[in-house]
Amino acid sequence: MKPSVSRMKTYILACFMALGLTAPVMAADTAPTSLFVILYKQGSAWKEGVPMEQQEAIIPHFKYMKRLFEDGTILEAGPTSDEPGGLVILKAKDLDEAKAIMAADPSMTMKMFVGEVHGWSDHFHSPAALPAPATTKE
Repeated sequence: MKPSVSRMKTYILACFMALGLTAPVMAADTAPTSLFVILYKQGSAWKEGVPMEQQEAIIPHFKYMKRLFEDGTILEAGPTSDEPGGLVILKAKDLDEAKAIMAADPSMTMKMFVGEVHGWSDHFHSPAALPAPATTKE
Protein backbone atom coordinates (compact mmCIF):
# COMPACT_ATOMS: atom_id res chain seq x y z
CA MET A 1 0.00 0.00 0.00
CA LYS A 2 1.41 3.37 -1.10
CA PRO A 3 1.29 6.26 1.47
CA SER A 4 -0.59 9.42 0.48
CA VAL A 5 1.25 12.64 -0.34
CA SER A 6 -0.24 14.48 2.66
CA ARG A 7 0.81 11.62 4.97
CA MET A 8 4.37 11.84 3.58
CA LYS A 9 4.46 15.63 4.10
CA THR A 10 3.30 15.17 7.69
CA TYR A 11 5.96 12.51 8.26
CA ILE A 12 8.73 14.70 6.78
CA LEU A 13 7.63 17.72 8.83
CA ALA A 14 7.61 15.58 11.98
CA CYS A 15 11.16 14.41 11.21
CA PHE A 16 12.36 18.00 10.71
CA MET A 17 10.70 19.06 13.97
CA ALA A 18 12.29 16.17 15.83
CA LEU A 19 15.69 17.20 14.51
CA GLY A 20 15.10 20.89 15.26
CA LEU A 21 15.36 21.85 11.60
CA THR A 22 12.21 23.93 11.34
CA ALA A 23 13.88 27.35 11.75
CA PRO A 24 14.31 27.92 8.00
CA VAL A 25 10.62 27.16 7.50
CA MET A 26 9.15 30.48 8.69
CA ALA A 27 5.66 31.75 8.18
CA ALA A 28 5.40 34.08 5.20
CA ASP A 29 4.10 36.96 7.35
CA THR A 30 6.90 36.73 9.92
CA ALA A 31 9.31 39.50 8.94
CA PRO A 32 12.70 39.63 10.66
CA THR A 33 13.21 42.57 13.00
CA SER A 34 16.20 44.72 13.80
CA LEU A 35 16.99 47.02 16.69
CA PHE A 36 17.03 50.80 16.44
CA VAL A 37 17.71 53.73 18.76
CA ILE A 38 15.81 57.01 18.69
CA LEU A 39 17.51 60.03 20.23
CA TYR A 40 15.14 62.88 21.09
CA LYS A 41 16.26 66.51 21.63
CA GLN A 42 14.35 69.74 22.19
CA GLY A 43 12.41 70.93 19.16
CA SER A 44 11.20 74.37 18.06
CA ALA A 45 7.99 74.15 20.16
CA TRP A 46 9.91 73.43 23.37
CA LYS A 47 9.00 76.07 25.95
CA GLU A 48 12.13 77.25 27.74
CA GLY A 49 11.84 77.31 31.53
CA VAL A 50 8.92 74.83 31.49
CA PRO A 51 9.72 71.37 32.95
CA MET A 52 9.38 68.42 30.58
CA GLU A 53 6.39 67.03 32.48
CA GLN A 54 4.53 70.31 31.79
CA GLN A 55 5.33 70.63 28.08
CA GLU A 56 2.22 70.64 25.88
CA ALA A 57 3.01 67.44 23.92
CA ILE A 58 4.28 65.33 26.82
CA ILE A 59 0.99 63.53 27.63
CA PRO A 60 0.29 62.49 23.99
CA HIS A 61 3.98 61.48 23.69
CA PHE A 62 3.79 59.39 26.87
CA LYS A 63 0.60 57.64 25.72
CA TYR A 64 2.18 56.86 22.34
CA MET A 65 5.32 55.47 23.97
CA LYS A 66 3.27 53.41 26.43
CA ARG A 67 1.21 51.86 23.60
CA LEU A 68 4.39 50.95 21.68
CA PHE A 69 5.89 49.45 24.84
CA GLU A 70 2.78 47.41 25.56
CA ASP A 71 2.67 46.00 22.02
CA GLY A 72 6.35 44.97 22.25
CA THR A 73 7.77 47.48 19.78
CA ILE A 74 9.69 49.44 22.42
CA LEU A 75 12.17 47.50 24.56
CA GLU A 76 13.50 50.39 26.67
CA ALA A 77 12.69 54.10 26.78
CA GLY A 78 13.03 57.10 29.00
CA PRO A 79 14.08 60.72 29.36
CA THR A 80 17.69 61.81 29.39
CA SER A 81 18.85 63.22 32.72
CA ASP A 82 21.43 65.78 31.60
CA GLU A 83 19.20 67.78 29.23
CA PRO A 84 15.59 67.58 28.03
CA GLY A 85 15.16 64.75 25.57
CA GLY A 86 15.05 60.99 25.60
CA LEU A 87 16.25 57.68 24.24
CA VAL A 88 14.21 54.76 22.89
CA ILE A 89 15.36 51.26 21.91
CA LEU A 90 12.85 49.62 19.62
CA LYS A 91 12.28 46.77 17.21
CA ALA A 92 11.32 47.41 13.59
CA LYS A 93 11.61 45.51 10.34
CA ASP A 94 13.91 48.16 8.82
CA LEU A 95 15.14 51.75 9.13
CA ASP A 96 12.16 53.13 7.20
CA GLU A 97 9.72 51.56 9.65
CA ALA A 98 11.73 52.89 12.63
CA LYS A 99 11.69 56.40 11.10
CA ALA A 100 7.93 56.13 10.52
CA ILE A 101 7.41 55.16 14.18
CA MET A 102 9.37 58.22 15.28
CA ALA A 103 7.60 60.51 12.79
CA ALA A 104 4.18 59.43 14.10
CA ASP A 105 5.10 60.39 17.68
CA PRO A 106 2.94 63.36 18.78
CA SER A 107 6.02 65.00 20.31
CA MET A 108 7.49 65.08 16.80
CA THR A 109 4.35 66.23 15.00
CA MET A 110 3.86 68.94 17.66
CA LYS A 111 7.59 69.86 17.33
CA MET A 112 8.31 69.48 21.04
CA PHE A 113 11.14 67.13 20.06
CA VAL A 114 13.31 66.52 17.03
CA GLY A 115 14.85 63.12 16.65
CA GLU A 116 17.41 60.87 15.04
CA VAL A 117 17.03 57.17 14.32
CA HIS A 118 20.06 54.87 14.23
CA GLY A 119 20.39 51.15 13.63
CA TRP A 120 21.75 49.43 16.73
CA SER A 121 22.97 46.03 17.88
CA ASP A 122 23.45 44.91 21.45
CA HIS A 123 26.90 43.33 21.40
CA PHE A 124 27.15 43.54 25.16
CA HIS A 125 24.02 42.52 27.02
CA SER A 126 23.81 42.19 30.79
CA PRO A 127 21.57 39.49 32.21
CA ALA A 128 20.87 41.87 35.11
CA ALA A 129 17.94 44.26 34.99
CA LEU A 130 18.74 47.92 34.40
CA PRO A 131 19.13 49.80 37.68
CA ALA A 132 16.32 52.07 38.79
CA PRO A 133 17.06 55.76 38.23
CA ALA A 134 18.47 57.69 41.16
CA THR A 135 16.11 60.20 42.66
CA THR A 136 17.38 63.73 43.15
CA LYS A 137 16.10 66.37 45.51
CA GLU A 138 16.55 69.99 44.62
